[in-house]
Amino acid sequence: MRTPCSRAVDGPPDIGEEKLIKTTVNTDTLTREVSNLRELEREISLALRTGAAAMLPGNVCFLRDGRAVCYDRERGDSRHPYGRDGSSFWVHASGYIYGHDGLFFLFLPTRDGQDPQIAFFVGRKTGDGRYQPVSLLPVPYLGDRQDEVKKRYTVIGRDAAYFVTDTADLPCTVHVFVDLSQSGRSPVAFTLRLLSRTDTEQALYVSTYMNPFCRHQFAETFEDRWFKPWRGICLTDRRQRVRKFERRWITYSWTGGVRGNTHCR
Repeated sequence: MRTPCSRAVDGPPDIGEEKLIKTTVNTDTLTREVSNLRELEREISLALRTGAAAMLPGNVCFLRDGRAVCYDRERGDSRHPYGRDGSSFWVHASGYIYGHDGLFFLFLPTRDGQDPQIAFFVGRKTGDGRYQPVSLLPVPYLGDRQDEVKKRYTVIGRDAAYFVTDTADLPCTVHVFVDLSQSGRSPVAFTLRLLSRTDTEQALYVSTYMNPFCRHQFAETFEDRWFKPWRGICLTDRRQRVRKFERRWITYSWTGGVRGNTHCR
């Protein structure tokens, strides 16, 4: 069980306001950043194995550039807020994400035992024709699929957070970025990056689950739970043209019910 704990990112070198990323996400820049991030993680992993570096309490250590890399832990959590002017978007190393603008909660904090408000999955087609999902965040915990994950860690920086999930031949990264370039608002961007390590064509799907709250209140009521509009844009071709647009209302068939929640699907 993971429970909130004190922040684990208090203490890295002061990066300074002038070095914060305040522009929209650029695909080429992100690709280079993810490659650099993985190289830094391999560097600290080697240092930990050889004794040149030590792990902090909570399975946390600092990369050479001052960002915190968080590995799996049984107790506690690490988190960091992104935003400004009363707008905070909290990203937990455990995968839980929530945010608010003053008293307006875009996503509610997740209590212990609840489904996460935000989740990402990738599914690969198996020999029997079925697609087996793997969570790209540490939550939800899919016990029967954990053997697929060879390595998982979270990198928390002062400009963005990265959730890294590696299978045998499919490295995956979820990039969480709060755009501070616009005054009066702080849009949140999620970017998923998958890179195949094989030359063989793979049949994959990517699925995103979000349960926004969008209310000036601290808790969910009966009416808030079932009657909220949901929009999704999916299936782009190689030229990034949208091939399918969906709009639906959230019901028990999507969010889950008493006998079967999101984790079980």
